[in-house]
Amino acid sequence: MTKSTKTAIFKKPRSTKSSFFRENIKYYLIVTGVSGTGKTALIQTLSGENPYIPHDERTNHPTRHQLFSDTLAFELIDMPGQEWHESIRIEELDRLKREHRENHMSIGVINVVSNGYLEGPIGNYVIDPVVDDKVNHEYLKQARRTEMLQIPEWTKRLFDDPPIADWLLTVVSKADLWWAPRAWRDIKFSYGNPKSDYFKLIGRNAQRFHRVIPFSAINHLFYDTVPMTGYYSDEQKEHDFISLQETIVQLASKTLELLKRGNHG
Repeated sequence: MTKSTKTAIFKKPRSTKSSFFRENIKYYLIVTGVSGTGKTALIQTLSGENPYIPHDERTNHPTRHQLFSDTLAFELIDMPGQEWHESIRIEELDRLKREHRENHMSIGVINVVSNGYLEGPIGNYVIDPVVDDKVNHEYLKQARRTEMLQIPEWTKRLFDDPPIADWLLTVVSKADLWWAPRAWRDIKFSYGNPKSDYFKLIGRNAQRFHRVIPFSAINHLFYDTVPMTGYYSDEQKEHDFISLQETIVQLASKTLELLKRGNHG
């Protein structure tokens, strides 16, 4: 399996018991999103691993991954996204709330959406994703609504007063499938404008420190059939990958600096 050749800011530790992880603050990143948005592919890309995930391969339980930058150690929690995993997700979120009360750990949330380009096992959808070798726009509309169904689960537990999460980063994945002239402006509006349904749903505390970033883990055909738009260049892909990493580090570093000032203020 090939590893990502993109410019990497993050690295995987040889051991989570290494001195770096013992001596540095660990920042928790909860990766949310419904099944098929590309959560695991994003984490694999950040880890420098092959981002390809077969359509029928799903995350069935919260999975932890350790990464570090030059200054910070992170633990990413890949949350399962299937509808029937709700009790598992809630149990993990409640456990994190207890950990936060005991250890006052820092938490960031990365919510992965795909602008409706959900991919999962064929036959699992009421509306066919592909019709006559073209993307079904009715499917995209339904999928965009589906992408918002789980948001109340984690906003209630992480951002309701008093919030335990510090910030929210919305990653709009699979940019190779939807990127086109002016498309990013409209999509960014859908997820970041105060008047949008998504922005209203994430709530006041998440809105305060919220960023929206495009991303593509791997160039691919939608359901191995529908081609990419052709507008998402390798240069743009590289730029967005670096921007994603830098944004995570900046948000985490800024939060820790504010906490440090508060503790010494």
